[in-house]
Amino acid sequence: MKNKKTFACLLCVVMLASIVIAGCAKSGDQDVKGTTDSNFNETGLPVVKEKVTLKIAGPKDPTMDDFNEMEMIQKLEEMTNVHVEWTLSPNTGWQEKKNLLFASGDLPDAVTVLTDDDIVRYGSQGLIVPVESLIDRYMPNLKRILDEKPEFRKMMTSSDGHIYGFPRILEEEHAALGDTLWINSKWLEALNLQMPTTTEEFREVLRAFRDQDPNGNNKKDEIPFSFVYGGGNTSLYSLFGLFGRPDYPDHIDIENGKIIYTAIQPEYKEAVNYFHSLYAEGLIDVESFTQKVPDLNAKASGPEDVVGAFVNYNNHGIVGAAKMDYYKYIFPALKGPNGDQKWGSRFPASFTKGGLAITKANKYPEITARWLDQVYDPDTSIQFAFGPFGVTQDLHEDGKFERKPIPEGMTFAEFRGKEAPHNFFVYVMLNAERERMILDETEQRRQQLYEDAKSYLDPEIFPPILFAEQDAARLAALKTDINGFVDKKTAEWIINGNIEAEWDAYISQLKSMGLDELIQLYESNFERYQSN
Repeated sequence: MKNKKTFACLLCVVMLASIVIAGCAKSGDQDVKGTTDSNFNETGLPVVKEKVTLKIAGPKDPTMDDFNEMEMIQKLEEMTNVHVEWTLSPNTGWQEKKNLLFASGDLPDAVTVLTDDDIVRYGSQGLIVPVESLIDRYMPNLKRILDEKPEFRKMMTSSDGHIYGFPRILEEEHAALGDTLWINSKWLEALNLQMPTTTEEFREVLRAFRDQDPNGNNKKDEIPFSFVYGGGNTSLYSLFGLFGRPDYPDHIDIENGKIIYTAIQPEYKEAVNYFHSLYAEGLIDVESFTQKVPDLNAKASGPEDVVGAFVNYNNHGIVGAAKMDYYKYIFPALKGPNGDQKWGSRFPASFTKGGLAITKANKYPEITARWLDQVYDPDTSIQFAFGPFGVTQDLHEDGKFERKPIPEGMTFAEFRGKEAPHNFFVYVMLNAERERMILDETEQRRQQLYEDAKSYLDPEIFPPILFAEQDAARLAALKTDINGFVDKKTAEWIINGNIEAEWDAYISQLKSMGLDELIQLYESNFERYQSN
């Protein structure tokens, strides 16, 4: 049982002076007034002389300990003299629980793990409060981060000019590479084949996988190429780049600063024709359009080798540790028929804009801000992300750190979840801090993959910005109809062909469904983001 340290009472209890944020959330006339409460320390630690309690609601994974039993939460209370009463719900039902919480009007002091839509909606309704003045006055650690990375501040800023949430950011340059093409090098060796370098060589390799029994079991059980259609990192999106333009789940890309809807471009049609030709030859797993990731994992990680190539963020997540060494990534990227080798890119950070938000019920916004800012200290953030030094990580004399071995029968998420709230709270870890990390074997592999792939990545991608509330609602409706239609037709064309005959009618249908409006909404919000 962990020992909790408490601070001795230093002064008599003094009632907190009323702290208000002037103006309403929509007016744009916000300012945080300085507290006159003698219990509050504007600088230094602890944050308050007499202990103050905050009520915070949020989700957690069922495998995690109670937050107040975690070493990092205990250390935060010891530093600040701020105690938290946590109301934690299972993460699987958090969205519904969160909606009911805000609808009830009976709000805690703060809420964790809000989506972009939550921030825009509840900020505009005044249920969560603007925090940019709190950041600038009371949060030097977070302010330093946002000054160093002004693009983060821009992405966190709503269309009304306010920031409504405190972020959780894990910056990783290798996260810019998402979907990756993996191929069974054991089969290549068995059939005396070279690693393919073009889309046509890839076709020839898949034919050999289909016909020449590379697993040697005298069965026609080989699946040349499989994927999970529509999966963010498991589908065909980046392979479209081999025909001149990568695709993305929302079919939005940027070219020379302009919004492009990928699924109406001629390069898109050419790519679909190629994938149909593979399907028509029996080179694509027929279940690729209906299976989920666990289904592909079950096929690829079984005792028999049956999968020749697949798409995923990594290989071990699909084939397992026992097979990962002989499934190799294909970079340099395959050359398409016109010499294109473009590959899709991702925003190189896990960026949650609503790691925590202060509600209108909070009587202690300054205290809350100063308490939270201690987490944004670099070394403290590292421990909130990956667990405390000496428990789940080792800190070396030169300032570098590395993960301790994971206990048998546990995942790393479960290991760190015993002592730190990681992705269910806030922290910021930038590339500068990641350079201090001694990479384990998995991280080393991922970094090398990124180094080999980065010259092929799409240089312009749509950033993770906050849309204006009215635009977000309209965009969600348009995307449901338009992207749903695109994805359905694309799957049909890959399976059945006939894209040439149906292309013009398809474009007309998208126009009638509001494609021009969808593009305009992206353009107007992107322009606002750029002008911030």
